[in-house]
Amino acid sequence: MAPHVKLTYFNGRQRGEVIRWILSYGGQEFTDNRIDFGEWFKDREASKAKTPLGNVPYIEVDGKRLGQSHAIGRYLARQNGCAGQNPWEEAEVDAIVDFTEDVYQKFLNWLRAELIFKDPKADEIKKQFVSVDAVPYLKKFEELVQGNQNGQAFIAGSGPTWADFTVVAFLDEVIEMVEPTILDSYPALSSYVARVHNLKGIKQWLAKRPVTQY
Repeated sequence: MAPHVKLTYFNGRQRGEVIRWILSYGGQEFTDNRIDFGEWFKDREASKAKTPLGNVPYIEVDGKRLGQSHAIGRYLARQNGCAGQNPWEEAEVDAIVDFTEDVYQKFLNWLRAELIFKDPKADEIKKQFVSVDAVPYLKKFEELVQGNQNGQAFIAGSGPTWADFTVVAFLDEVIEMVEPTILDSYPALSSYVARVHNLKGIKQWLAKRPVTQY
């Protein structure tokens, strides 16, 4: 039996969501410990002191704690059969996760401007993201999906991996929060998103997860 996992993160998606998808895909029970964003920032230093590396998310497994979302993702993906089938596939998966992180940082520029800092330039940042920043990444995602079993499979390797969860969770946030039509010019990517949503475990998680602001 897999050890119980306790995930601590804010009451939102972002860095915690891919971890939730990995656990749900693997059918692994977990405690989804959601902390209040405002409470975290009331005394940020005290909040950081409670974590292994000064930030969230982190997980607790058998009395041990692990921080950093990508390290958590790799560990849990190996435990739940979605890290890749061999060392080469694992490397491909890691590369796509890191590639997605690059564009995710650009998305976060808008999210922080819009929701946290109430920056009057938030709309400009959004337009820049949709029309310029995201485009080469969407093209590459489309190319990767099309190049793997003629677009009928997943983004890397021979089966679902946490690279798929990373890419699709990111695209979901963009579609829901920034631009609903952003995938209209990417048919393979649109079909791929639906395919990942319908995976066993993922489908059930999406149906029951809490509704959050972000």
